[in-house]
Amino acid sequence: MNYDFGVLTSEQTLAIEENGLVMLPPRPEIEQQLPALREAVDTLLAQEGSRAGWEGKEQHFAPGKPFEPGANRLGNLVDKIPFAAEFITLPTLLEAAYRTLRTELKVGSVLMREPHKGCGHQPLHIDWLPRERSDEPFGGIVAMLQLDDCTLANGAMRYVPGSHTRLGWPDTQIDVHAVHPDERRAEAPAGSVIVMNLNLWHAGAANVNGERRRSLFVNVRRRNLPQLLNQKRYLSAGTLARLTPVQKYLLAVRDEDPEQAEKSVGPGDHYRALFGERRR
Repeated sequence: MNYDFGVLTSEQTLAIEENGLVMLPPRPEIEQQLPALREAVDTLLAQEGSRAGWEGKEQHFAPGKPFEPGANRLGNLVDKIPFAAEFITLPTLLEAAYRTLRTELKVGSVLMREPHKGCGHQPLHIDWLPRERSDEPFGGIVAMLQLDDCTLANGAMRYVPGSHTRLGWPDTQIDVHAVHPDERRAEAPAGSVIVMNLNLWHAGAANVNGERRRSLFVNVRRRNLPQLLNQKRYLSAGTLARLTPVQKYLLAVRDEDPEQAEKSVGPGDHYRALFGERRR
């Protein structure tokens, strides 16, 4: 599949390659979808209640137990919100992913996250396994569509530009609980898309004022890696019938695409499968 659409500017290309993060400004075709997306998200949160977000981890669910204390979560959104399938084919998203990974792509999941007031603070971390050699390829990217304005007051993400090129785990090199001298905040208006290398040092910040900060997250990985959510297992027949050939390819749901054994494979699952419970 050709991912070189020629839609990223030279500045945007430089940002994703050198900084590990690029902020793509709102596009009219996305902005016009925002009211319907916000309504769809809130409807699903009300319908699913404490079951929201548990796809792939159902064995850990208990009535009244939220998937993530301190945040609203929704999973399997390609099956629930038709726009999610359109979003994964956004040319700027795919081109930024390809310029990071330089190989065939696979969408690992589409989910929603929204931190509650006073919650959301995290230590600096990475969202995939650390690289051990400078010539080792990156594992993936995450693209975050902001459904609401993302500000300092409601917890805009912290990140350290260029840290995706650092080898090893962040917590062996810095105090991940402290403010990093080079960190920035990813403030962005509603409709913006933030594309981030999974190896970038980053962290959520606390939602101080409690204003809504709903974001759709698209996880894109190298095609040889397992998905965060097994799309073949979770997408309904109705959803599969409306997907385009490109969407089916990216979601790895064609007949010729092998189905992974696991329902869900996150960075922690992948690490334990490779190295056991302890770091080397």
